[in-house]
Amino acid sequence: MQGFVTNTPDIDAEILRVLLSVEQTELVKPELAKPYRVLVSRADLQQRITPLSRYCRVGVQAWSVRKDGTANLGDAFDLCAAAGAALESAPSNSQIILSAEIQSGPSRVADEVTRIEYQYMTVLLEVAT
Repeated sequence: MQGFVTNTPDIDAEILRVLLSVEQTELVKPELAKPYRVLVSRADLQQRITPLSRYCRVGVQAWSVRKDGTANLGDAFDLCAAAGAALESAPSNSQIILSAEIQSGPSRVADEVTRIEYQYMTVLLEVAT
């Protein structure tokens, strides 16, 4: 780390920066033409750990959909695992993400509306605030 963060960082922007090294990443799942691959990220700031840092729970959805509209769960699993690895290695080159630990997943989930399955994981970050 090169120094202290002196203004409130944009946590979503930093997570997107990290995950874009893996695949197209969005904050809300877009309507995409099939076939497609996409990561969807959600960041929820949690309680303070120190006066300069707090927890941030990140949810990552990994979608891999074939041309016929069915899920490619093996590819989605690999995509989700790559996203987790990218977040775990982020502290080595980020002034905002101080530590990262996978809490759960990848887990198989079905979208309630489309019934298309995807993989989901949660990662606990410590972030500078």
